[in-house]
Amino acid sequence: MSLVKSYKDSCSIEIPVSALSQKRYNEYLEGSFCPIIEIDGLQWWVVCVPAGDSVENAGYVSVYVAVSKAVDGRYTLSVKNSDIKSRTDMRRFRSHALPRVSETNRYQFDDRESFGWNQFVSHKVLLGSGGIKDGIFTLVCDVEFVIPMGDAPPVPRVTSLFVVNREEVTLSANKGSYRINKAFLANISPTFNAMFVNDPENVEIRDFDIGTVSKALNFCQGIALGGASVGVFIEMLRFGLKYEITGLVKHIESWLIRTMNPDTVSEVAAFAWKFARKDLQDQCARCFYSNRNDLTINPEFVNMDPAIIQGLLQTALIIDS
Repeated sequence: MSLVKSYKDSCSIEIPVSALSQKRYNEYLEGSFCPIIEIDGLQWWVVCVPAGDSVENAGYVSVYVAVSKAVDGRYTLSVKNSDIKSRTDMRRFRSHALPRVSETNRYQFDDRESFGWNQFVSHKVLLGSGGIKDGIFTLVCDVEFVIPMGDAPPVPRVTSLFVVNREEVTLSANKGSYRINKAFLANISPTFNAMFVNDPENVEIRDFDIGTVSKALNFCQGIALGGASVGVFIEMLRFGLKYEITGLVKHIESWLIRTMNPDTVSEVAAFAWKFARKDLQDQCARCFYSNRNDLTINPEFVNMDPAIIQGLLQTALIIDS
């Protein structure tokens, strides 16, 4: 994540209402060049095409914001004394996408969507908006440009934010131990919360090895795992179910559902039927039905528990019907 500094500016351009009918499409009016002195080489300006920038957009006012160099920014465009307004999210202004003047003195736009509106407002709406005063309507553009200033602080681990209670507990499991903030663990798991009533310094985990424990709890704290197989996530899911870490369970299950494919369905189905996870069962059945010709000759699928295969078939038939 980058640390940025923003620079705001505003300008307006007055357009005679007669330009809506007197100018042909793609004939433009251009606002003043506005330098942002804090950003070397950056100028910006507004380009208005009163009769529209193409035959398709005739009857609309096309408006664009142009910049002299690539920069990140966003802008709001409005018609003064009216409710007409449009705004953009933060985006990259690309210098190669700027409008350019052709030999016929008309603007040619390489990438309209990146920096403006080819149908900002229709002539009909504009004429009835109340924004026309003394035969003139005024476009007002407010911009904000940002430039990077360096690196932002790294994202903190959730457990480091527990200022009141920094006490840690040791979880002992097969092949090692794992220390974690006790308040954090109690907050995400009712089971561990109950274990901490007597304020133990050490809790024994008997049915999972330390690899599963550490991966699951690191994941809960926002620490990326790096490379991990579906089997690893299923073991983490078992850990989450055992210790009622509902957030972890929902997160991993929704990911397994979204990414289900013939290579993972057998392993996920074995878990889904053993622990009666209906949403996973339904998605496994959908995946099986869509890929049944390939799966029925897949050794991993063929060697599954017959009860699971039967469950897949029955669920697939129900979903299909």
